[in-house]
Amino acid sequence: ETRGRKGYWTNLQRPYAGWSAKPTARLQLQADYMPMFAIENPRPNPDMFSEDGKFRGQLIQGIARYKFTEHLSGHLWAELFFPGDYYQPDHRDTATFFRAELMFSL
Repeated sequence: ETRGRKGYWTNLQRPYAGWSAKPTARLQLQADYMPMFAIENPRPNPDMFSEDGKFRGQLIQGIARYKFTEHLSGHLWAELFFPGDYYQPDHRDTATFFRAELMFSL
């Protein structure tokens, strides 16, 4: 639902550079860097969005996956987002995300 506005994700360009490695048969590592840009700045909320900025920010992502046994695996996932000039200065706090997940399969 966009309520007459352009969809949030349709206004996003995100090139990325990534690296991955498998140091052991059970461990996989991945790191990605994604600068994010807005195609336009429609300013639906002038209190949050800048008047002319189109750089949404930088996203850095790291994932470590591990297979403990045939039926048990898990991962650690971390992301950092550094907002750009698309947002007003008082809405540019760094955002963090961290998740640990353990999965059992039959």
